[in-house]
Amino acid sequence: MHLLTLVLAALVFLNSSVQGAEYKLSGTFHVAVKDPSGLIYDPIHDSLWTVRDHGSGLAEKLIGGGGGLFEIDKKGKVLKKMPLKASNDLEGIAYRADTDTFLLAEERRREVVEIDRAGKALRTIKVPIKWGYRDLNHGIEGVAYDPRSKSIFVANEKYPTQVMELTEDGNIVNSFEVIEASNISDLYYDATTDRLLVLSHENILLEFTRKGQLIKTFPVEADRAEGITKDSRGYLYIICEATSTLYVYAPEVIPTSAPVPVTPQAATEKAVNKGTPQRAPTKPKSAGSKK
Repeated sequence: MHLLTLVLAALVFLNSSVQGAEYKLSGTFHVAVKDPSGLIYDPIHDSLWTVRDHGSGLAEKLIGGGGGLFEIDKKGKVLKKMPLKASNDLEGIAYRADTDTFLLAEERRREVVEIDRAGKALRTIKVPIKWGYRDLNHGIEGVAYDPRSKSIFVANEKYPTQVMELTEDGNIVNSFEVIEASNISDLYYDATTDRLLVLSHENILLEFTRKGQLIKTFPVEADRAEGITKDSRGYLYIICEATSTLYVYAPEVIPTSAPVPVTPQAATEKAVNKGTPQRAPTKPKSAGSKK
């Protein structure tokens, strides 16, 4: 019986090792946004979006200051800035491919705000969690979305370090505590594997099942990593708050055919009918390049 248990445990370990993706650093790029937090891939423009909360003073305005959303390319170049007057403390961002909208994590307000591409707030979801700490700065740090189940995943930074799966109405479906890290800085839902990538300031990336089973731990080189996402080719992108640096990780094995993203029909028809110009996909530079 003991031997059978060991064999089964070994099979589970090998299976997890095979399924857990391996990455290598492909390049690092400067981003002209002060204190970026949160990151998501945009399959419509083949670009990335990051967020920052509202700053104050002349220095904030001169050095990429002001809160809102920032669209950047895969080398960190700022393509667009979308100010949000109603935002308070943005920490995370997710993309809803089924509606072509964005979900924003408001840390201090403990809520998720859904906006359209013009920045118009469509609805607000209160996150039903009891925090064990009164400091409002230890709240929601990340948000992710599953287009198949329409579940919204929310990560709480600490006290507790917790990941919750919510319905569209904000009801809790499942939750688990991340005991492997003292804090959470962001999370990403990978639809190709049905798994969650949880990022920490401790320079580690944790891969979980949606039920909270730890699959793999991956070390990252970013200092105070604040955002994580993957593109359609499997490249991993991590943004650093302290140095405004974008880290690009290439998968060890790149799929021969990239997964087809779930894109909203309305946006697709709009691009075809109106001849909306599409940005040419950008490919990260080789390892060690910096801009």
